[in-house]
Order: sequence, then C-alpha cells, then structure tokens
Amino acid sequence: MITLLVPVFEEKNNISNFVNKTCEILKDIDFKILFVDDNSKDGSINELENICKNFSYVNYIIRKAPNRDLTESLKLGILNIDSNLICVTDCDLQHDLKKIPKMISKVLKDNYDLVIGSRFLNNNKKIGLSFRRKLSSKIGIYLSKFVGIKNLSDPLSGFFVVKTNIIKNLIGEIDSKGFKLLLSLLFVSGDKIKICEIDTDFFFRKEDKSKLDFKIKIIFLKQLMKIFIKKIKKKW
Repeated sequence: MITLLVPVFEEKNNISNFVNKTCEILKDIDFKILFVDDNSKDGSINELENICKNFSYVNYIIRKAPNRDLTESLKLGILNIDSNLICVTDCDLQHDLKKIPKMISKVLKDNYDLVIGSRFLNNNKKIGLSFRRKLSSKIGIYLSKFVGIKNLSDPLSGFFVVKTNIIKNLIGEIDSKGFKLLLSLLFVSGDKIKICEIDTDFFFRKEDKSKLDFKIKIIFLKQLMKIFIKKIKKKW
C-alpha cells in the first residue's frame, strides 16, 4: 500500500478536486491519502472534515504551530503513516499524478529506495512555471550543488515516492526547517539509499495562489545555509 502525503495550507478549492482526480488515476492501486493542514484559516479544515466523511481512505492531521513550515508538516505526517510506501505530492494538482504507478514500479521492481518526479529531466517539455518561478528553481538547484547534491536534475522537487522505513529511519536527522524536505533528505541520506529520477510534467495551477513568496525564498536560503554548515562540520 502507498499513502499520498499531502501538505495543505489554505487549499479549500483544491482538496475535493485532488481527491477525485487521485481516485480516478489510482483506481487500480491500493492507496490512502493523508492531508496535513498547517492550521489553515480559509475553511480548508472544514473541507477536509467533510471529505473524510465520504472517503474512508482519506484522513487528515492539523499541525498547530505559530509558524507555518512545510518540512515540519511533512515530518508530522510521516510519523503517522504505516503503509510500505509514501508519495509526497502537493494538493494543487500541478504534479503529474499519472506517473505514480511508474514510480511505485521503480521501487518495487527495480528496488529503488527513492524515486523523484523531476520537472527538469527533459528540457524540451513544457513546464507550468512562469519565467521567474523557473529561474528561481534553477538557481535553487544550482545552489544545492554546494551542499553536495549533485547528479540530480531536480533535488528541489516536491513530488517523490520513498520507502516508509527508509524515511522514518532518517527523519530524526532532518532538523532544518523550510519548504524543501527532499533537499534535506538527500543530504542526510548521502550514499546510503538508491535513488532515481523519472521525467514528469508540471502543470499550471488551476485554483488558489502559489505560496512561494519572498519570505519563503529567505527561509529556503536559511535551510540551505544550515545544511552547508553541517557539511563543513562533517569534514572537520
């Protein structure tokens, strides 16, 4: 079984669409959905409550904390998952959910521990990012190389499948807050796990607005700096 781990912050208009789309795509797969809401104030929590009444395989957790933090929300969700596999994805349907079966196959048949859905593995495809967003992502990926994350086209992806026991064993080492859990996971795992990327599309957002603002970019830089300092300490 696989659990789709979906962070939520003020996604009221996306939740129902996400569940319906997932049911359509994964109808032949044994799956569950766990939403982790970062204490939304827009009615998302009421929407989650209603969804759970109609779908027995959907559940949610509310993370109540003063500061919103995607990594902390995902860590909370991971600790509450008991399926063999976890698929981290967003609620806005920008990720290519049709690739999940292929990602699962890479784990089960090819024995990968982590399969990343890459937005940039094939440079000829269309990506649902503005020029500014695409540039920001490319810069972030370039900066990631300074902390030792090399040979990956998209170490900042928010879409990946991982073995639950693997990520649970490593989650205690991830103490950097921020909005890029995969980056921290790649750093703490080093060469301990078997990783591959697959080419995925990245669609334009249909509902609500992107949460990527200047503040989040600063938080990402702080996350990157904390990882970089850890890397230096390891060498010493």
